[in-house]
Amino acid sequence: MRGLTEGPRPTCSRQQATPVQAAFRAAYHLPPVNAVAVGTHNPDHLRELTNAQSFAVDEEAVRHYRSLVRNRRQE
Repeated sequence: MRGLTEGPRPTCSRQQATPVQAAFRAAYHLPPVNAVAVGTHNPDHLRELTNAQSFAVDEEAVRHYRSLVRNRRQE
């Protein structure tokens, strides 16, 4: 879980995104996708994910994160 809660956060950190929101936003860019499936019984969690769409993603941070993942796979 560390990669999801710590890695993508800089993609939205200037906008005060929660770790969950940052991971959700980054999921659309790592690799680029049009949809991400989620499920929850908690309306607050769904609201948090829905609100994540308002955050912009720092494309440079995404490129850096992709390179870290690529390098990790090569180890």
